[in-house]
Amino acid sequence: MTGTASSSDSIVRPTRTPSIAVVLMAEGDPLEPPVDRGAEKDWITRLIVVGKDPAAKREAERLGALHRETLDAVAKALPADIEFIWILADRAKPEPGALTALVQVAVNHQVALVGSKILSSEDSEQLLSVGSATDLFGVTFTGLDDSELDFAQYDVVREVSNLSPVSLLMRRRLLAVLGGFDESLPPVSAGLDLCQRVRLAGGRVVVAPSSRVRYPSGLFPRFAGWRERAGRMRAMFKAYRLMTLAWAIPLDVLLNLGEGLFSLVLGRPGRLAGFLTAVGWNIWRFPSAVSGRIKAQKFRAVGDEDIFRYQMSGSVTLREVGSEIGRRIGDFGPEEKSWAVVLTSRLRRGAPLAALLSFLYVAAASRNLWLVGLPSVGFSFPPGDDSAAVLAAYAGGWSDAGLGTSLPPHPAAALTAFADWLTLGWSGSQILVTGMALLAGLLGSARLFRSMGVASAGSHAGAAVYLLGSATASVLAYGYWPLVVALGALPWSVSAAARPWPDGWRARIGDLAAVSLACALLAASTPLAVAAPLAIVLLGCAAGVGWSWWSVPRALLGAAAGVSAVGAYLWAYDLDVWSHGPSLDWEADWVYWGGVAAAGLLAVLFGGARLRGATGVGLALSGAGLWVGHLPEWELALAGAVLAAVGAGTIVAASVAAGVREGKDRLRVGGLLALLAGMVVLGSSLPSLEGGRAGLAEDRWSDRLEFASSLAEPGDGSRLLLIGEEGSLPGMEREGEGFSYRLMKAGPPTLEQAWLAPPGVGDQALEEVVRTLSEARPLRPGELLAPFGVRWVVVSQETGFSRYLSGQVDVRILSESAEAVVYENLVALPRSDGPYVGAWDSVAPDRVEGLEFQGRIRIGDNAHPGWGPDWVQHSWWNTISGSDGAGTFTPDPVERRLGWWGGGLLIGLAGLVWWGRGASR
Repeated sequence: MTGTASSSDSIVRPTRTPSIAVVLMAEGDPLEPPVDRGAEKDWITRLIVVGKDPAAKREAERLGALHRETLDAVAKALPADIEFIWILADRAKPEPGALTALVQVAVNHQVALVGSKILSSEDSEQLLSVGSATDLFGVTFTGLDDSELDFAQYDVVREVSNLSPVSLLMRRRLLAVLGGFDESLPPVSAGLDLCQRVRLAGGRVVVAPSSRVRYPSGLFPRFAGWRERAGRMRAMFKAYRLMTLAWAIPLDVLLNLGEGLFSLVLGRPGRLAGFLTAVGWNIWRFPSAVSGRIKAQKFRAVGDEDIFRYQMSGSVTLREVGSEIGRRIGDFGPEEKSWAVVLTSRLRRGAPLAALLSFLYVAAASRNLWLVGLPSVGFSFPPGDDSAAVLAAYAGGWSDAGLGTSLPPHPAAALTAFADWLTLGWSGSQILVTGMALLAGLLGSARLFRSMGVASAGSHAGAAVYLLGSATASVLAYGYWPLVVALGALPWSVSAAARPWPDGWRARIGDLAAVSLACALLAASTPLAVAAPLAIVLLGCAAGVGWSWWSVPRALLGAAAGVSAVGAYLWAYDLDVWSHGPSLDWEADWVYWGGVAAAGLLAVLFGGARLRGATGVGLALSGAGLWVGHLPEWELALAGAVLAAVGAGTIVAASVAAGVREGKDRLRVGGLLALLAGMVVLGSSLPSLEGGRAGLAEDRWSDRLEFASSLAEPGDGSRLLLIGEEGSLPGMEREGEGFSYRLMKAGPPTLEQAWLAPPGVGDQALEEVVRTLSEARPLRPGELLAPFGVRWVVVSQETGFSRYLSGQVDVRILSESAEAVVYENLVALPRSDGPYVGAWDSVAPDRVEGLEFQGRIRIGDNAHPGWGPDWVQHSWWNTISGSDGAGTFTPDPVERRLGWWGGGLLIGLAGLVWWGRGASR
């Protein structure tokens, strides 16, 4: 902000009497005339009340004033002899001489827009605004403390970037040309938008400190909330040239995402959610923003550099984040201690260094995920192209996994499809979810261990073991990507349940919602692991780690919410989800677990009373996890791996903390041994650094099956039959004699196809055909596979299955390599078979369309009476009437309601968390 003249300079009264219209912006409260007596009252020739509410019109009639709905309408209604318009907010109370000061500055300094000094109504010496600076991105910076008093320290007439909309004096001709406030914007952003348009037109924007206006401090408009964030984005878009926007918008997005993630770490999810909501609001209103931009640019008289001249350098957002970090790092404790002593103590405890090293360790172990993307292996696949179809299939619709099924896909696939749908099909949505899950797991587990009494340095070491230790690596080696989401949600569900009960019902509701939301995400990724938070809380309370027994009902409520969120999945499978998946049979590295046990024993002996409680919890969780993890049921084994990961992380956190605590010589030596044992366990996870995939196996399928996407005809629903060794195929597989096989859509596999439903009638028929191929070697294998829509067969060379297909009549080799042979079926049938080839198309998993005719249409999926119209089963497939030109699957109404309930519950809980956290902001 550049000074132009001192308010103490003599200001000559205007030689002529100005003609002024006063505009009162009504907001529902009773209005008062701004000037009662003196020369100022003689200047006012019009009094106008602006507001769309009927109460505004009644107030205008009471005051004997005109009424208009908008400022634009005011400009059109005023006669040409009006020179200035004084815009006053509802509840604004000008002090005597406020208007005179505005007019004098406007006339003597040739100013287009003048603002007043705003003071508190409760304390007339408390400053609320004396104009403000902004940064490039429109974020305002007043430079005032929260309770700064007016000692005339800002009493200089000066040009500023932004003025408070509480009191503004504007030239009528300029208002008629530029228009008034943007009605879609909240107060601060509306004022910023007006100031920028005035300056863009070549006008000067000045604050007149000698014009004093009082306003209730609790109602004073400030830059807060997602609406203001959305408004300053819109104002920036309307003002800047395209060249400036080309680099300013991406930079603004990066800054706000970074600030949102940082706030998420601090337990303030509203910042990130608010930014995303602001972006969505601007996308929704983009056409009107374009119209506003065209109008603003039409009257442009200066370049962007004239706007930059009155802005502050750098980013206000970055400064606020830096200040927050500085406050947290600089919280040096009692003032009698010097900063050097406290800093040395902190470094000895290792908290900052441990936090940085654990973050870098996890980032290095997952580096390939950010550079290359998730590998296509096991259950690690991207979402499909049609996220809406996956969500519809989860809510009682038809899934095209395998030969089709009415059973819903796994909740992890639905959750990923929901994230993909929210981001409008952005290719990086799953990477974003992965990154947020890893960060949440790292920070959440460290927070959980600290709540058990573990020092910061130990908690961060335990967090790294939790994410990258043997239990996690054993499951991720199968490519089970949803475990990453489970590891991110679990510690937050426990810590949210175990933390002290806050004051106020709003904060308490937010806490319960946080527990429930974390449990819902946990259940979506690994359904049976939803019981883990309750088990951990019970063990923690029994072990005396400092948690209240009131944490138990909160954890129980969270588990119930998690089960409710995946109700559609549980209902469809009649709660029989224990074994829905391949045999995990993850192998425990007994050398690793021996090291964990040794670290736990040393922590119990030398860690102190509270660390003994945390270590006891870790030992119990590790033992239970190892036992449950070796059960043959798939979902139980996954839940066991999660428990074991938490147990190992807790033990390492406690053992490292035992090594950094103060104590006598004997305890000190024993603590150092515990520290050494914990670091050895941590070091055993170093192999995860080699691949940089956070333990996920190497990519096997993203390129190998790409050929089918380019060769498949649109709408024919072509399928691939994969044959390989047991455990080598993507997702779940079915067993043959000495090999495994599975059916999938043409192209690289997607996440919703990874899980297969129990065999239907078509799957049983396919099993018979595959057995026939491997035993009888028929002359026409393509004819046998044709009804199943199999256009390609991909055979691993290791199985020796190629000898059953090579040289046969109706299949030919498409390509051959050292790993696999690809055969093309020359007589494959499309999924929907009409009167002639290509007459009917498969437009979605639950819909086929084509030529109307009176015959029957064949749909090559597992027979199910939900298809129509006029469904009849023929052999193992569906036939319907072709008279309507379309066939659809009717979803199960109960499953549909449960699916909608699950999605609505997630959104509702997220909203309650945001709302509840606002009580503490």
